[in-house]
Amino acid sequence: VFLPLFAVPGTEGRLFAPLGVAFIVSSLASLLVSVTITPVLAAYLLPGMKSLDHGDTWLLARLKRRYRGALAAALRYPKAALGAGAAAVLIAMVTVPLFPTTFLPPFNEGTLLIGLRLNPGVTLAQSSALAQQAERLVKAVPEVTHVGRRSGRAELDEHAEGVHVSELDVGLKPAAELTRSMGEISADIRSRLVNLPAAIAIGQPISHRIDHMLSGVRSQIAIKIFGDDLDTLRGQADLLRTRLAGIDGLADLEIEKQVLAPQIKIRIDYDAAARYGVPAPQILATLQSLVEGERITQIVEGGRRFQLVVRLPESARSPEGLGAILIETPNGRVPLSKVASIEDSDGPNQVSRDDGRRRIVLSANAQGRALSEIVTDIRRVV
Repeated sequence: VFLPLFAVPGTEGRLFAPLGVAFIVSSLASLLVSVTITPVLAAYLLPGMKSLDHGDTWLLARLKRRYRGALAAALRYPKAALGAGAAAVLIAMVTVPLFPTTFLPPFNEGTLLIGLRLNPGVTLAQSSALAQQAERLVKAVPEVTHVGRRSGRAELDEHAEGVHVSELDVGLKPAAELTRSMGEISADIRSRLVNLPAAIAIGQPISHRIDHMLSGVRSQIAIKIFGDDLDTLRGQADLLRTRLAGIDGLADLEIEKQVLAPQIKIRIDYDAAARYGVPAPQILATLQSLVEGERITQIVEGGRRFQLVVRLPESARSPEGLGAILIETPNGRVPLSKVASIEDSDGPNQVSRDDGRRRIVLSANAQGRALSEIVTDIRRVV
């Protein structure tokens, strides 16, 4: 039963192969003990058991008589018995494609994990206020016992997130006291949170971790679109989201959050730089040291140490301020505006990649239908 686990590729195989090893080793060890040590210990420690033979019970004797008749018939007509067994195997194989194909059955961990994702760039206060509002709405669900929330995750966290991402840990009543299924409870929570200006994803803690490990997305379904142009990627993702929205059983459908952040773009004029005799790498190095800051020395005050960093003041971080920066050339200093064009622009707040290729992700969860059926519908739409 466990041998197919060793043929599963990728992260799934590395995750579950140790389970197969543990089960097989423990079963073989149990078998070895049962045919060697157990009989010897029984003979030494339970010598009086030999005289306590009470025969078979009524039910066991009846089962043995029926089994003995069936066994005699099978031995009398072995070809018919083998043919019937082979036919049963073939029928079972024919029905396999009709089964729902899900790598893991739906978990029931007794808790829920709700993700709230706002547009990147919101403040911690705004994110916390929205999460607090969601917390009050979730607490109104009859099956909920407690709710804990957090906004953002620190940089050294294994799943680092910005403050625009909040998570609610929802505790539920014991399974024996629940009058509704987990699917019905999740649907109730979705209906209460639908009007919040945030992307909602409802799952369970362990399930989310496994999904994140397998696909990099904390949802059951991850659709990745690859390409070079970010605007095209976002356009295709919006188009696909519109078409997928009509699939029955698809919940929490959202596009990976990407917003345009303000930027100042500086493009070197190579002809002008050549006329002034200054190489482009020198211009870029000067800009980097002034904008990002350059560590000059270290200041020691008692037992404390500080890095002394020199960089441009905030007032100079504008197109006009940057254009007035003086660049060293063989013919003296010249303003940056003489050797480069400077303009206000915007760019993506983040660029996500898989295997070095740019991508954008649509994520979703399954609700009310088998995951394999939903994925089949998604493939047809794609």
